[in-house]
Amino acid sequence: MSNLFIKYYCDECNEENETKIKQEEKIFTVKDTQVKAVIETRYCCKCGQAVWDEELEKKNEKIVFNEYRAQKHFLLPEQIKEIRETIGISQSAFSRLLGFGEKTITRYESGAPQDSAHNLLICFMKDKKNVKIAFNKNESLLTTREKRQVKEYLDKSNIDLLQLPENAKILKSVTLHNTSPYYNYMWREIENYG
Repeated sequence: MSNLFIKYYCDECNEENETKIKQEEKIFTVKDTQVKAVIETRYCCKCGQAVWDEELEKKNEKIVFNEYRAQKHFLLPEQIKEIRETIGISQSAFSRLLGFGEKTITRYESGAPQDSAHNLLICFMKDKKNVKIAFNKNESLLTTREKRQVKEYLDKSNIDLLQLPENAKILKSVTLHNTSPYYNYMWREIENYG
């Protein structure tokens, strides 16, 4: 059965009526950024008012957040998951490895849009040298099992901390404006070795 003319409750009519879906381009604000996206909205066929469709709203939210990510050149949730799974650790362990809140990566992988500093740090975890820096700083936040998982990932090839990637200078410029101890540690390491 198509979702096109399914009956939904209309608040305006105070009854269930046939509805139809219309595509429309709208502008949304995501983290102080204007994002234009084509979404679908369900309307009552009787009165023409929009009706609530939870499934459609979730789909629209994903569309809007992905447009935001595209506009900002941010990682998609699937890409964040891929980076984490390459390291071989859980969402909460990856959050702690990065110095984020316990549920941060879970939210990002579930579709919540990340900020630019978090996005950049996650991107830098594609390089084992940066994983090593994060591990040296936040090892105490990980369980014994999580430490072993990260060490196994790092041991897959020898890592020389003295050979930081060229992109470390970008990391320094972004983290320079953040005063948290983790960001300060990251760019001190870059200054020392880069």
